[in-house]
Amino acid sequence: ELPDPDTKLILDAYLKPFAAVRHVHYGALAARRLREQIDIGAGALETNVSGSGNIAVGENALNNNVASNNTAVGVSALYSTTSGTGNVAMGLDAMYNNTTGSENTALGHEALSSAESASFNTAVGSNALSAVSSGQHNTAVGRFALRFGGIGGSNTAVGSGALATSDGSSGNTALGASALADITTGGGNLGIGLNAGSGLITGTGNIFIGSAAGSGAEAGTIRIGALQSNTYLAGVSGATSSSGVPVFVNA
Repeated sequence: ELPDPDTKLILDAYLKPFAAVRHVHYGALAARRLREQIDIGAGALETNVSGSGNIAVGENALNNNVASNNTAVGVSALYSTTSGTGNVAMGLDAMYNNTTGSENTALGHEALSSAESASFNTAVGSNALSAVSSGQHNTAVGRFALRFGGIGGSNTAVGSGALATSDGSSGNTALGASALADITTGGGNLGIGLNAGSGLITGTGNIFIGSAAGSGAEAGTIRIGALQSNTYLAGVSGATSSSGVPVFVNA
């Protein structure tokens, strides 16, 4: 027996508005979820329960995260992060071991990959700052730049392999491929140029300008150049003065 047509019309009129409200509600929840968290890839943000404002793109990206405002793009990027916030990691295993470090930026394969509690670091390049564990305020630009910068802080390395073996040293500036590449301890050193100060292993307050300038252990030394046979300094050669202190050059 067919139902009364009038009864069906009454039921449809009663139920359909509620169905529309339900769909709007679910849509709003989905939009809110998308606004607060984006996860694309198997295992991405898998254990997240309370964090918000995170973006994870790639298999196991931000896998253990419960923190907020992190961005991970790449397989296992920021994989171990638990409470660190404000990190950006892009690249395979970028910032893989980070747990509590915050406000780091890592761009490149395994950049800052060993960082656990390190904060305020910037690493751009494959394996840049890859071994830093707790160091802070470091900047590394280039492949293997500051690669072994474990606990050192406030270092700046620009160039492939610059400050590559620096571990506990701090306050160094290396500009150029392999500049200050072999230093392990010491601080306040400046190396400018290809391989500048690359022979320095331990030392403080040195300035090296030019190719391969530098030696194993020294402090408070300025070395400019290594292969040059002529020097021209405007305002020095042939200049006279009625006062001042003589300058001696030991060739």
